[in-house]
Amino acid sequence: MTKSVKKVSVVKRQDPLNDFVTLTKIGLNASRTARKQASLRGVSYTYAKNGKIFKRNPDGSEQLIRERNDIDNFPPLESDLCQG
Repeated sequence: MTKSVKKVSVVKRQDPLNDFVTLTKIGLNASRTARKQASLRGVSYTYAKNGKIFKRNPDGSEQLIRERNDIDNFPPLESDLCQG
């Protein structure tokens, strides 16, 4: 009786925590899913857009919470994760 052995690629894979493109996609997908779930459950959520922070209510109305003046000084993802 012969068993087949699955061949696995030996290519070195990039660590997902150092792959910022993958992290960005994961983050976007997670936030999109969270917004959908909040809307389905009738819960408000906050988000930032164009330097402003908004609150979206369950009825679909939006409320401006405040404007961010330091949007140009916001640290990139890489500097936040690569402290060491």
